[in-house]
Formats: sequence, structure tokens, C-alpha cells
Amino acid sequence: MVIGHWVIPRLPRPSAPMLEAQTLFKKQFGHAPTHTVQAPGRLELLGNHTDYNQGLVLALAVDRFVCMAVSPRRDGRIEIVSSAFPEKESFFVHELTRNPAAPWADYIKGVLAELRRRKIHFSGFSAAVHGTIPLGAGLASSAALEVATALAVRQLHPFTLTPTHATALLQRTRDGSLPPLTAGEKIEFAKACQAAESRFVGVNCGLLDPISSLFGKAFHAIEID
Repeated sequence: MVIGHWVIPRLPRPSAPMLEAQTLFKKQFGHAPTHTVQAPGRLELLGNHTDYNQGLVLALAVDRFVCMAVSPRRDGRIEIVSSAFPEKESFFVHELTRNPAAPWADYIKGVLAELRRRKIHFSGFSAAVHGTIPLGAGLASSAALEVATALAVRQLHPFTLTPTHATALLQRTRDGSLPPLTAGEKIEFAKACQAAESRFVGVNCGLLDPISSLFGKAFHAIEID
């Protein structure tokens, strides 16, 4: 749409899973979220456990997602609900510890811990998670949750991530969106998500899942060396 010399961009319409996450958020917290992000799962075409054993993998992102709707809070707490689990998790931003009663939230806490390790500042927020990736089906639902968490924090507290962990504030465009992640940033996001799962959750994993989630696009496969 063109008005005079100004181009008004058409914002992408939320997907059905994103709308479900927004509905869950409003039901649980009583107001609409400020941001909603999504991350796809992945499927291996060739290679299995070879990504962290110096081998090649061919993968693709699938059209199933984990979506996270978020809004900032002022009380220093993080509250998370999920459509897949009955347990609601709530903790202060400085209390990133595992909770046996809500193990699904450990993947989120692990990403927060890795972002903090990389000097990323974040404060309290509310979050609602809705996914269409079947759990336990080998489609990387945990990695999609981790990627969605990192993307949600980036929306709440815009930052860049580099190999030296240096960060800089990002400026939003006129329509309120953030610049797309560069290829280098996607790699650093993937490393943070991998570290979250290995250090915090305790799962020996490689970069295959988060890389596939971050780099995947329709009608393309991803070769990871």
C-alpha cells in the first residue's frame, strides 16, 4: 500500500498456531501479548547423531511449530503456561533452577541461563506456549521450544549475538519489527540453544536441531557439516 511517498508494509498474518498461543496467553493472563514468535521442528533425511561426531547431516524444517506469546512484567517474575502441560511454572529472573514438577520448563530456563552467560539482559515476562509438533516423535520439539524462547527474549529486549558474546541494542523499524537474524547470528543462537540442552537439561546433543529450526525454509533441505 502506497500513501504519498510513504510505503506502509503489510504485516504478516499470524499462523493458526500463533493465534492459539495468543488465545492461551489472553485466557491465562487477562490481556493480549505484546509479541508472538514461532520456531519449526525438523526431520533428518540423512545422518543420525553424526552432527556431533564430525559427520554430515541432511535435514529439513517441518511445517509444525512451537509458538510463544509473551509480554513484559514489572515484578521480576517469569510465568509460563503451556497448552501441552497442566503445570504452570513461575520463578524470579534470578532463580534459574530445575523444577522436577515442571520439567518441560527446564528447556526455557536453560536458554535464559545461556543468554545470561552471554551477558544478555532480560527482565520478567509472562509467556504462553502452544505447539503443533508431536512430543517424543523425533521432530525436535525441545529445540523448537528453545529457539522460540531465544527469539521471544530478542523481541522483548532486542539484542545481537556474536561469537565473542558482545551484544548491542537493535533499533526497531517504523512498523515495530526487528531486523532479521543474520546467518552468523543464527549460528550463535543455535549454539546457545545447544548449550542450554546439554548444560542445563543434561542431554548430549549437537547443533542439528536448532540449526534446522533457525535456517529451515520451505522446499529446501539443509546440509550441515
